[in-house]
Amino acid sequence: MKPASISLTDHTALAFLAQTSSGRAATHWVAKACGYRLTFVARTMLRRLSRWGLVEGVTPIGGGNVYWWQITDKGRKEVQP
Repeated sequence: MKPASISLTDHTALAFLAQTSSGRAATHWVAKACGYRLTFVARTMLRRLSRWGLVEGVTPIGGGNVYWWQITDKGRKEVQP
C-alpha cells in the first residue's frame, strides 16, 4: 500500500523516468539521477515503487543482465503538477 506522500528520492526517480523519451531507463541510470553511488539501493527503491504500481520492470531486449524500469500511468500522475 502506497503512503499518503512519496519521498523526494522516489519523486526524483519517477520524474527521471517520466522525462526519458521512452519512459524507461536502466537501474544504474536511475541510481545516478537520484545521487546513489550503489545500484542496489536504487533497485530496492524501484522494487518498492513497483509494489505501489508506480513503475514496472521491463524485460530487456536480447537478454543481458541490465534491468529496465518503466513508469506507469499511475506513476506519471504522481509527478504531474
